[in-house]
Amino acid sequence: MKLILIVIVSFFLEATFSIYEIPFLGYSLFTLVAILLCRYYWEQEKQYYIFCFCIGLLYDVAWTNTLLFHSCLFLATGFCFQKLILIFSERWYSFILTLILSLFFYRVLSYGVLILVGYKNWNWTLFLQVFFSSFLLNIIYGWILYGIIKPHKYVLNK
Repeated sequence: MKLILIVIVSFFLEATFSIYEIPFLGYSLFTLVAILLCRYYWEQEKQYYIFCFCIGLLYDVAWTNTLLFHSCLFLATGFCFQKLILIFSERWYSFILTLILSLFFYRVLSYGVLILVGYKNWNWTLFLQVFFSSFLLNIIYGWILYGIIKPHKYVLNK
């Protein structure tokens, strides 16, 4: 139940921040941060990957109208996060580092796909602006969720 509530709250936060465009807080990834943290609820990686894909599909339908785009991105980012948490310890600062790396991975992957399909042209300034525009907000949200979930109580398959 806690898991569903976290994802629903993240969707509502995503909606709220997309309506009220605040210049230095734009492009938030609350839903992605939430599903990365929800990894600690599963003992099986396969269940987590299915969860990432399904939430990405809901995200596609609700926000972007790009069927399977975010599903695949959330799945790939969940896979990246899973591999990173196996490398680092389960301390809060290690979580913040893996969250930063996972968010960067997501941004690079999504921007790269948009360039490959010809939707965008490569622009370092735009990429860095998108990445850093919500950097602090996503980290703070992840830190708050980390305190709520308390992942050190859960065992991960290593």
